[in-house]
Amino acid sequence: MKLIGIIMTAGGFSYIGFIKSRKLRMRIRALSAAISALEIMENEISYSKKTVPEILCLLSNEAEDIIRPIFESVLNCIDRSDEYTFSEKWKVCVKDIAPHCFLSKDDIYILLKLSTIIGRYDSEEQVKSISLIVRMLSENMRCAEGEYASKSRIYRALSIAAGLAAVIVAV
Repeated sequence: MKLIGIIMTAGGFSYIGFIKSRKLRMRIRALSAAISALEIMENEISYSKKTVPEILCLLSNEAEDIIRPIFESVLNCIDRSDEYTFSEKWKVCVKDIAPHCFLSKDDIYILLKLSTIIGRYDSEEQVKSISLIVRMLSENMRCAEGEYASKSRIYRALSIAAGLAAVIVAV
């Protein structure tokens, strides 16, 4: 029985570090997916001249799984007729869904800037603004990659060490 307790304690502490490390890795994946989706949006605005609902429909089908819920949520919101503007609907959906997509507060803040751009200006201005947002997210992704490289091993090692320390103290 004591052995099971030791294994559970060590395993529990180790699990915490691996979860922290995984969150860092998933943020990088989410940022990469968001960048890819915005590049698709940029191309659709530039070349296909599609409407916002058509682009959101495309992204809700083709964006990577990790980021797709944002576009599905916005698309569902704009299908409902109510007194809210597209900008307000975008903000609500991004604030509600993006945290579950492993994005940081800073990443979400950048995505919220799209609410004032999409569908408001001519296609050239929208493309320029989306391109700027892509660059901002790319910078965040570079920072996230650096953070993952420097912290993920530390999280895993410290959690294993803490688990072992807890076992030693308990025994």
